[in-house]
Amino acid sequence: MKFFENVDWVEMENMAVPPPFVPERDINAASQADIGFFDPSVIQGVKLSDTDQDMYKDWLFCSATAFQHEIVEFMEWEVKQGPITLVTHTNTCCNVS
Repeated sequence: MKFFENVDWVEMENMAVPPPFVPERDINAASQADIGFFDPSVIQGVKLSDTDQDMYKDWLFCSATAFQHEIVEFMEWEVKQGPITLVTHTNTCCNVS
């Protein structure tokens, strides 16, 4: 491909090519505390379209590294804040435990 003809693949493999863009290290997401107090009424009544359902029906990806980092972060948070008490609702068919 013409676009890649000037790429030095040996240098690229050796990580000697500087990236054209380095993003900030800030995370553009809500904090764990904010996520923990999520109000489910915000999404109540939201229905996914058939197109949405089809798009994710075979989704199986889970990043092991990201999952491990999240678990460690949660465990550290729990040491500082205490264990999380899950609220169960008797009017639903599902509980997370």
